[in-house]
Amino acid sequence: MSDQPIFRAGLKELLQTLDQNVDILELSVTDSFGDMGRFDLVLADVPLRGGTGQWDYVSDLIGRYETTPVAIMSEHDTSVSIRRCLDLGAKGVLSKRLDGGVVLNAVRLMLSGGRFVPDSVLDDDPQEGLGLNEALPAGIERLTRRQLDVLKELGRGRSNQEIAGQLGIALATVKLHVNAVLNVLGVRNRTEAAIISYRAGLTDFDRDL
Repeated sequence: MSDQPIFRAGLKELLQTLDQNVDILELSVTDSFGDMGRFDLVLADVPLRGGTGQWDYVSDLIGRYETTPVAIMSEHDTSVSIRRCLDLGAKGVLSKRLDGGVVLNAVRLMLSGGRFVPDSVLDDDPQEGLGLNEALPAGIERLTRRQLDVLKELGRGRSNQEIAGQLGIALATVKLHVNAVLNVLGVRNRTEAAIISYRAGLTDFDRDL
């Protein structure tokens, strides 16, 4: 989904190398999915230049297709804008400057149920922007085994319902564990918990896929 026909054509050609049988629908930003059926992934080209209207658009896009994972592509991808998109529920944020192979790997990851978090966010100073607890190892060490399992699944971008199915526990129990994980680690939301999972080596998609 983009208002740049040449960009859409190039991306479509790249994505077709994933599988010869893959079906790709190319849309402009003014088009609508309508009754076109269910999609496995939506890649939306959003400028990410800032502004309330922009975030309303991203939030509306993700909410409108709540059963379909939505990833954002942009050439204006700062750490702040990336974290904002992830907090709004995006399955990933891909820079238009990425190598084609990296884009394909990111798409494979998101299609498998994971979340793509760019290195620029993972490499952020924990005291700058994210506000993460400086005593990160000690925080993780206070988690129970089940809470560590939940943290690992948060790193994969799974919803509470998906975590419940993956771990074989009740949804209400998952909610309790998620709240406990956030409190123990001293983070504000699931995105920050997912970043900790990456940094701690709990979530390793190359190994898990």
